[in-house]
Amino acid sequence: QLRICVRHRADWHVLAVQPDPPHHNVPLHAGERLHVDGVDTIVRGSRADLPLLWRIDPVPDGLERILRIGEPIRYSYVPAPVPMTHYQTVFAGEPGSAETPSAGRSLSWELLLALRRGGIDLADIILHTGLSSLQDDDVDAEHPLFEEWFSIDAGVAESVNRASRVIAVGTTVVRALESAATRDEQVHAMRGWSRLRLGPGSRLRVVDALLTGFHEPQASHFDLLRAFLDEGLLTRAYREAIANQYLWHEFGDLCLIV
Repeated sequence: QLRICVRHRADWHVLAVQPDPPHHNVPLHAGERLHVDGVDTIVRGSRADLPLLWRIDPVPDGLERILRIGEPIRYSYVPAPVPMTHYQTVFAGEPGSAETPSAGRSLSWELLLALRRGGIDLADIILHTGLSSLQDDDVDAEHPLFEEWFSIDAGVAESVNRASRVIAVGTTVVRALESAATRDEQVHAMRGWSRLRLGPGSRLRVVDALLTGFHEPQASHFDLLRAFLDEGLLTRAYREAIANQYLWHEFGDLCLIV
């Protein structure tokens, strides 16, 4: 099973895992030919910074093939496949994410309209989220976050800059906005790849609060939460969530960090 992490124009970066749980990693080899939906792609080698990720040639008509034969990554508490539409946010537009932007998935049009009526301005940016896990706890705890593509237009940048408080919906939004922020704490229109890693002691120039799901402690997304909360409070919050059987991942519960 190939899990697409990042799609560059020159190559795709994928994780190869066994098709059945617990989905252990499977080693590939440079020069190996993979057969994908009637076409072949060549393994070019592993990433120097993340050897578990393999660089392969882009598959022709890649997006169409992904939509036809692929399926979203699902976790153990989701026992059967779920239609792709259930993973989409209501404001999804340009395809490109490797996993669902789970924090935004729970926002319905009715809720967004109620927020607008309550005086909360909404702004949307284009985000292509990467994989949240490489199926290896030690690697997940140590590796930097994947690069994630984003686009912020001038209108959105202006809206963010005049806001009295900025609430990011998801950790990927935090990375994008903070990547586009300058030292004067202003966001500028920007398109590109965010390689920003945030954690304890990181200075947040733009984002004041975060709506997010629950993340495993070894994940880099969890490390980003430490930029908002001290370790003790974060630990107590997660213990409370576990005690009350909150769900993790894309169909899980959300928390608002202010």
